[in-house]
Amino acid sequence: MNDAAAAKPLAPTLRASADGLAERDLAAVVTALGAGRAIVYPTETFYGLGARALDEAAVEHVQAIKGRPDGKPFPVLVSDLAMLGRVASRIPRVAERLIERYWPGALTVILPAKPGLPARVVGAGGTIACRISSSPIATQLVRALGEPLVATSANISGRTSARTAAEAAQQVGRAVAFIVDGGVLPGQLGSTIVDGTVDPPRIVRAGDLDVDLAGG
Repeated sequence: MNDAAAAKPLAPTLRASADGLAERDLAAVVTALGAGRAIVYPTETFYGLGARALDEAAVEHVQAIKGRPDGKPFPVLVSDLAMLGRVASRIPRVAERLIERYWPGALTVILPAKPGLPARVVGAGGTIACRISSSPIATQLVRALGEPLVATSANISGRTSARTAAEAAQQVGRAVAFIVDGGVLPGQLGSTIVDGTVDPPRIVRAGDLDVDLAGG
């Protein structure tokens, strides 16, 4: 961290209940996201670092905070299948079966991406990694924003993922607008990532969710 970043104060922490943020706090977070700023928020695994996934400048801001290697695109959260249709050009039947079985949950599914998305959310071959979170807080944020949210872990690339808001704040808390505190999270490995563009589907990263590919 450079001296200028170290001199910045920590972002305000907003405490969420199990169901989500209070209305006033939610409005403040959505306003910050709409202005292209980044936030820390809880998911069902680790704390996430998020910004508007359809705003290229906002995605680049997340990249600047995290320092993620080039060629490693950011996954996104959506709130429902209608929002999924804004980033995925189609849902192959193998992916559809996985979605029906495991969403909402800690399963990230790689799908064909729609054209025109920010480069850092698009993977090799024109794909995008998506999920609907089973965290009520994360889903509340995405619904209130009304568009997909970047869903990368709230840590500097190569460092330990954060299971508490304090751990996330220690790494990225001076570069974000708000830290949403949802308590201690249960993450061990992160979400399981499955390539749903191929048949049979393929596990790209084993994570906290056990996925039965044979059962779809």
